[in-house]
Amino acid sequence: YCSVASSSVVGRGATVGPFSAIGAGTTIGRHFRMGTHSAVSHDCNLGDFVSLGNGVDVSGYCEIGDGVYIGPKSTVKNNTRIGKFAVIGIGSCVIRDVADFEIVAGNPARRIGFLAEAEPEPPGSNR
Repeated sequence: YCSVASSSVVGRGATVGPFSAIGAGTTIGRHFRMGTHSAVSHDCNLGDFVSLGNGVDVSGYCEIGDGVYIGPKSTVKNNTRIGKFAVIGIGSCVIRDVADFEIVAGNPARRIGFLAEAEPEPPGSNR
């Protein structure tokens, strides 16, 4: 059992885990994954390929970019923006905006690093 508000829009390929909820006025991109016992509150915008672990709570009016991973049991405060391809560590409490490619963890969540932007492979490489 899960609950998705009728005024929400959920993209293709999305999966919503059991005992989870998506609030009113929320827009979710393609290939979204939401674990069990998670909640995305009202009026949020989530990009494509976003993944929420089990027990994640995203408060209202949040903006979450493409490719973001939010670890299990994490909380995101209302009116927070998380940039594309950011990583939120397990059990984190996000109370400030997170930049693109930034890795944060803790309570409150603090920067612990950055992901390297993907570089194209040179022709003929064996990687």
